[in-house]
Amino acid sequence: MDRYLTAKARKGRLWDIPVGVLSGVMGSIVGCVGVEILWQAWQELRFIPPIKALWAPMLSVLFWTCLALLPLIRVVRWRWRRKQAKKLSAALSGRTEDAIPLADIDRVTGIRNSASKLKKLIRHGFLQKLAIDEDAFCIRLDNPKPETPESAA
Repeated sequence: MDRYLTAKARKGRLWDIPVGVLSGVMGSIVGCVGVEILWQAWQELRFIPPIKALWAPMLSVLFWTCLALLPLIRVVRWRWRRKQAKKLSAALSGRTEDAIPLADIDRVTGIRNSASKLKKLIRHGFLQKLAIDEDAFCIRLDNPKPETPESAA
């Protein structure tokens, strides 16, 4: 079933959950503190300030919040790619053809936009033993031929 998965896609990363939780917590704290500081600055001005006075602090809060959430985004993206790779590998493992036309990939795998997903997963190192032949508009599968026992003479 895991014939087309790389080692990267087979194993889980132990630090994903702690890093994701820590990043989410830090991003929430940074965002909340930044919004609170902006709110206090707004209240102290006691008049409607021009947008020019608040655009730099707002962008700063947005930047630091995104920066704090970046590890969480990377963990989620890695796990999503790993899940897609497992799903596509399972769908292709039962195939006996050597090549599947790109136009038929969605029908064969039962997954929408599977050709583009396969290309991305191969490029990012989640799938192996698959080659995209752009000239023939097909995906070549590395299916080993079953060995036939030779008659003993």
